Parts: sequence; C-alpha cells; structure tokens
Amino acid sequence: MEIAIRTHHLPAQARVTEYAREKFARLEKFHPALREVEISFKENGAQMECDVHLHLDNRGLQVICTSAGDFNSAVDIAVDRCERQLTRAKEKARPSVSERRRAAASRPDGTSEG
Repeated sequence: MEIAIRTHHLPAQARVTEYAREKFARLEKFHPALREVEISFKENGAQMECDVHLHLDNRGLQVICTSAGDFNSAVDIAVDRCERQLTRAKEKARPSVSERRRAAASRPDGTSEG
C-alpha cells in the first residue's frame, strides 16, 4: 500500500507526516484491495483539516474529510472513519449467508463451495 501525503503551509510538517504515516499504515489490514491512500493537510483558521482519498482495486475512491483543533486529533478521527468505511466496503463485497445458501441449493449435488 502506498501512502502519499501533501501539506499546505504547516509549521511542524515532519512530525505531522510521520504521525499520519504511522496511523494510516494499519489500514491495510481492513481491506485487501486497498492500494493507495492520499492524505492532504491544511490549516483553515483555528481548524486543522485532513482530507483522505482511499483507492481500492475494484472500486473508485472514497473520500473522508475531517477537521479538528489539532492535526493529531484530525488524523485520529480520519483513521477511525477510514476503518469503518473499509470494513463496510469489505462486508458489502462478501456474499451474505442467504446468498451462499441459495447458491448451494441451486447446485445439483447440494454441496457448498470451499
């Protein structure tokens, strides 16, 4: 998984990018099709904004926008939202129990796969 970080006029840029890389690196375990994460940081008055673009193999991209009082909080909120979205996308791609039963019942021998 590739992590690309862009910052716009940040005071402690190295510290923020290192913290973001550390936190976003764990997203890989939530969806196997996750290929790239683009993170953009900017300061909007007193609010710090973190925009995240998730690129998946089989789907386009999902965008998460967060803002908080400091960058660490914005990153933490964004990671939590990304985890939820990736989990939801992974579960959606998996066939439900009823679909698997229907598929097994439609086979001539009545057995299920794998």
